[in-house]
Amino acid sequence: MLKKAFVAAMTTAVLLSASAAMADVKPVGPNWAFSEEVIKLLKTKNGYEVIREIKADDAQGGIWKGEGIKSADGVVYEFITDSKGNLKSEKLDN
Repeated sequence: MLKKAFVAAMTTAVLLSASAAMADVKPVGPNWAFSEEVIKLLKTKNGYEVIREIKADDAQGGIWKGEGIKSADGVVYEFITDSKGNLKSEKLDN
């Protein structure tokens, strides 16, 4: 009986530690590094207060799509930008 309880406790501990370790893993690859850079540029260079979503539309070409809220008017915009933070297009989100 004690052996079964010990095995169950160890199994639970292993599973919990594995899930905690996986939660700390940061996505890696070409898209992740650029997205952090693009977010910083959108906030500083283009006046966005909040970036609600951003994803690579063309990772090879460095084109990103997303939506965010500008601090000046509080309105949600959809935007397309390159990896240097240059806006290619920007329109109100409907």
